[in-house]
Amino acid sequence: MGFEVIKKVSLTMAAVAASMVAFGGSLTGSEIKTGPYTPDWDSIRQHPGAPEWFLDGKLGIYTHWGPISKANEFRPDHAYGRDMYDPKQDEFEYHVKTHGSQHEVGYKDLVSMFQPVEFDAEVWADLFAEAGARFAGPVAMHHDNFAMWGSEVTPWNIERTFGRDTCAELEKAIRARGMKFVTSFHHAYSWHYYRHAYAYDAGKPGNESLYCKPHAEDVGQKSPEAAEFCREWLAKLVEVINKYEPDFIWFDWGIAAMPEEPVLDFFTHYLNSAAEWDKEVIVTFKQNPKKAFPGDFTVMDHERGGHLELSDKPWVNDTSVGPWFYNAKFAEKGVVETDTLVELFVDLVSKNGCLLLNIPPDPLGRIPASAVRALKELGQWNKVNGEAIFETRPWVKAEEGDGKIEGKMRIKSAMTSSDIRFTRNKSGDTLYVITMDWPEGGNMQVKTLAKGRLDLGSVKSISRVDNGLDLAWEQNQDGLNIALGEQPETNFAHAVKIVFEEKIPKLK
Repeated sequence: MGFEVIKKVSLTMAAVAASMVAFGGSLTGSEIKTGPYTPDWDSIRQHPGAPEWFLDGKLGIYTHWGPISKANEFRPDHAYGRDMYDPKQDEFEYHVKTHGSQHEVGYKDLVSMFQPVEFDAEVWADLFAEAGARFAGPVAMHHDNFAMWGSEVTPWNIERTFGRDTCAELEKAIRARGMKFVTSFHHAYSWHYYRHAYAYDAGKPGNESLYCKPHAEDVGQKSPEAAEFCREWLAKLVEVINKYEPDFIWFDWGIAAMPEEPVLDFFTHYLNSAAEWDKEVIVTFKQNPKKAFPGDFTVMDHERGGHLELSDKPWVNDTSVGPWFYNAKFAEKGVVETDTLVELFVDLVSKNGCLLLNIPPDPLGRIPASAVRALKELGQWNKVNGEAIFETRPWVKAEEGDGKIEGKMRIKSAMTSSDIRFTRNKSGDTLYVITMDWPEGGNMQVKTLAKGRLDLGSVKSISRVDNGLDLAWEQNQDGLNIALGEQPETNFAHAVKIVFEEKIPKLK
């Protein structure tokens, strides 16, 4: 690390340290808004859960972005701030060679290097809208405990280190384009994230506001040692709720380890705030077999996965176009192909799911060209086929065919033209049939709709969604056979619209 960089970091951290005096270490409590909800599960479970705008919206975009984006040299994930302190990890030696000893130059010193001078909320919001997203927003705080908003609760925030409140800029730009605003929180894991750091600079007095108070690894969030951490966890949520009025709050899996009291206080404050705003809001959390909130006032999120079968409850799949965080080695590699992305989207919508798609911007605030391409192509597909997706509901059957979406860390698809997904309109008189690939000769066969299984006597029309052209069709014992006509240029999924005189007949 050069002298000028060290000098700049030292000056920046001195300013942050001075700001901590002004904070006084007392902003850990939170004033919980009163209203129709009280901090008990019997009251909270009265919230109706997923609002209509969410069920209609289907597609959201969020961004894993922050100091970790600058620090990542090995893995495009959340790990650098944790593993740079672990001698068993490659990041440890890399950090010593590149920045110096962890005793002197720790993660606290790297955050000031994150200077996204090319960030433009208007450009981001335009791209999200072009992709067809109905809700969007930033990762407000990841495991590193750094606030991507202008905070008075913690000095470790982007407004103090960069001089701009990027969350506020995004909130304004996203809402201006008619999208709902999302904030996601991963900071419940911050209590464990820096577990190797306490032997280094994290163990020095005055650094607790970033690293948390030094504690043994086996001391959980429900212990007396973690009481201050829990208060700050809540205070950060309350601050974002009060400042930005998010429509959608998303939680990572770490919330399962939080004590009940701050979690109940969060729900009480958020739901009472929403009642005061006269807004319908949604909370999602990760699937965890050890933690389930009572009732349907939240929606389950499945990271890079989801339901293999049709679900009677709405759910979310959060995944990424590539890695979670930016890494130069992966900027143009590992980005999912658009046809696979479309197939994933269609598949989960047919099963009552919504897609929350991550985009990893680079440290300067630019969205990589490969991600821009994927979003623009997804948006083009949504523009001509979105009628079969947005404002729809699942049918009584989601799919036919054997193809599946696979992969935990990378989205993979094994779909063909025999893989078909179904949705319906909200009034229940239109069935959408979507084939995942162009069938040979343009002849689509839907086995689910064979004679004897669905009465097509009340059909008003069968047409293509992308161009509105009426199609020739014939129903026999093998299926509903539809001549799709001329193949479009983009060979992604293809949607057909079947309109009935009244309601869709019952499937036999």
